[in-house]
Amino acid sequence: MRTTNLLIASGVALASAFVTGPSPSAAPGPQPVTITNTPVPVSGTVGLSGPVTATLSGTPTVSATITNTSTNPVPITDGDRPTSYHQLQIGSSSFSVPTKFAVPTGCRLVVQAVSYVIVDSAPTTHVPMVSVLTPANTDLVRHFITTQQTTLAGASFTVGTLAMQFFVDSPNAVGVRDFVNSEAAEISVSGYLVQITSGASC
Repeated sequence: MRTTNLLIASGVALASAFVTGPSPSAAPGPQPVTITNTPVPVSGTVGLSGPVTATLSGTPTVSATITNTSTNPVPITDGDRPTSYHQLQIGSSSFSVPTKFAVPTGCRLVVQAVSYVIVDSAPTTHVPMVSVLTPANTDLVRHFITTQQTTLAGASFTVGTLAMQFFVDSPNAVGVRDFVNSEAAEISVSGYLVQITSGASC
């Protein structure tokens, strides 16, 4: 009986030890993790499809090669050296029918000088009044050339030059006329052409 009681007491004490043992500890909180990334070399070709958005900073350096061939020429515009325009006509000395200088289609003529010379076969005392006609809306504007005379080899030369700058667009023309009805006049118009219509040959 005593032995039985001793075993029971020992069992109770052992069970009590398991029940009343230390409480389990709480789980640890989040801890920082450091990952060391070793660069991995990459070689080969990477293909891209679709639009790619890129941002540039600073001043990029661009290198380009332009191929200019006779079959596929590169179109250029010579802005600082426009096409020169120099024309000379032997016009009739007529007040009613001026000598006309046409402007190419699709171009603007910038007139910079008009020169005039008339030779009378015999000395004369008259001085022709020469005018340059340019269109202005529905009217004509007249610019007069100051002339002077000289005699050479029995003939009288009347000459004059008017330096100016005015603009005449196609399909208009520059006209020059005088008040002499006897002799032919040599008239020169100088300036340059500017393209005002795409594709025009100026």
